[in-house]
Amino acid sequence: SVTGKFTANHPLLTVQKILDALFSCIQGGIIVILGIWGCGKTVLSQSVSRYSNNDVIIYTGCNEKGNEKSKDLRDFPEFMMEVVGKAKSVFKNTALVANISNICIAEYFHDIGYQVSMMADSTSRWAEALREITCLLASMPADNRYPAHLGQKPKRCYRKNKEIIQLMEKTSLAETDKITLKVAKLIKDDFLQQNGYTPYADMGMLSNMIVFYDGTQRTVETIAQ
Repeated sequence: SVTGKFTANHPLLTVQKILDALFSCIQGGIIVILGIWGCGKTVLSQSVSRYSNNDVIIYTGCNEKGNEKSKDLRDFPEFMMEVVGKAKSVFKNTALVANISNICIAEYFHDIGYQVSMMADSTSRWAEALREITCLLASMPADNRYPAHLGQKPKRCYRKNKEIIQLMEKTSLAETDKITLKVAKLIKDDFLQQNGYTPYADMGMLSNMIVFYDGTQRTVETIAQ
């Protein structure tokens, strides 16, 4: 039984600017990478496997992704990472899993004191695999032939992702929302597309963008009053 949880206070560093700067996470936390087919979720998860500051990597392929582990077996030994100042193969710290034993393996390494990254590629394929099993077993299906025991939260998430109420033009947005779009464009065009900045320049740019956002929001609110 769980009597309590430790306070997480160590950052998960991925050496991916968009993650470390805008979607930072802690060791012991949970990250969900959302995106349509072909947008680069697998590439991003492999980059986290290669560069993150954890001791052990558990990489899980769900459904047909399990068949792609042969490619990872060829590629991962060529990837190098720095451990205590020495370069070593990522594969020496990685376990590739093509079945449901991934959580047990991750918990084993965690219990003996290692920092562990466990990645499942991907949750939607896991749900599709359960749907195929349900059909083969002739079990009573639920919505869209998914099994009735599939968690309610994932189901709500999948349904919600399909629903679009209205697509709005920029001219119909409120002034505060236009500012949000402007700052998002600044981050995309001026921050994320350049990797040659020094650490203090990165922090300075983000600080200036935050000051710009807060200042323009206050100005708009003052004018509106």
